[in-house]
Amino acid sequence: MSDRRAVRLAIGRALGLALLLPLCIQSCVVGPDFHRPAPPDVKTYRAPEPSAVGPEGELEAPQRIALGEEIPAAWWGLFQSPRLDELLRQVIAASYSLAAARATLA
Repeated sequence: MSDRRAVRLAIGRALGLALLLPLCIQSCVVGPDFHRPAPPDVKTYRAPEPSAVGPEGELEAPQRIALGEEIPAAWWGLFQSPRLDELLRQVIAASYSLAAARATLA
């Protein structure tokens, strides 16, 4: 019985050392010359409003968060991209699960 206890104690010590060793090594990485970085110099969480003129000189609407507004089912139309519209039309047309859902509803 004492041999089993000695084995368990040895395993416990080895496991404890295996868990403690990485912590000791990690503390050496920081080093004695570590200085906490200064906090960012901002007053709010929001970014400043972007300028109304885009990179090519065209006027662009500023981005905004529309809390509480309904998002349309064809949400990708909000991007006003003909390529994206066409791609999603093809994907929806080729989707077996959407076709099966339409057939079930019909």
